[in-house]
Amino acid sequence: MKPVSLEQFKEFIGNLSPSPDLTYNWKEIRDRLILLVLLTTGCRAEELCLLNNSDVTIQFDRVVHFSITTLKQRGIPPKRFVPVESVQVVRYVHAWYGYRINSAGPFLLSNSGRRLYPKKVFRVVRSFFPGFSPHSLRHHFAIFLLNNSVPLPTIQYLLGHKHLDTTAIYLRYAEIFCVESVWHRFFISDTQSVREYGKSDKIVKISNWRPQ
Repeated sequence: MKPVSLEQFKEFIGNLSPSPDLTYNWKEIRDRLILLVLLTTGCRAEELCLLNNSDVTIQFDRVVHFSITTLKQRGIPPKRFVPVESVQVVRYVHAWYGYRINSAGPFLLSNSGRRLYPKKVFRVVRSFFPGFSPHSLRHHFAIFLLNNSVPLPTIQYLLGHKHLDTTAIYLRYAEIFCVESVWHRFFISDTQSVREYGKSDKIVKISNWRPQ
């Protein structure tokens, strides 16, 4: 996987119009909102489908707060709160609410009016970004944050990873200067520096990393 640059990430979102077009029907609004939520929260397709209207709140017409049910963990799935400061997302949420009859229940609906399902999310992503999947957008979300100096524990929380080791896998895809920056801020190396690892082409074992 190639690291996604700021320009590429902006291009992803830029492919979606800043505001919903007046000619869009409810399905076109929904499909673009699906992409925006995936790109700005890094949630899994299954987690997106589990969102209810009560899990989405708008603040000051510029921030959308998503309360995402974290899957892939044992027991009762915990919630993680992901704020997205984006006028673009706010506009699409408002437009989508304009088509909703009931304020309760699922946030996003399938073509039949029932709760959205993961296969539909996959098809929507493929229709806009051929060769991509919802999970690959999640990967690019993580790499984008890492390349922009977002602390690794913060990315862990946003992605809903139980263990930091899982999130640290993304270090291998990040730019070397960003990996070095994150290493010095959050990890201790007992042997070589990140730059030396890069020169020697050695693989850094995540199990050997220890948070400070």
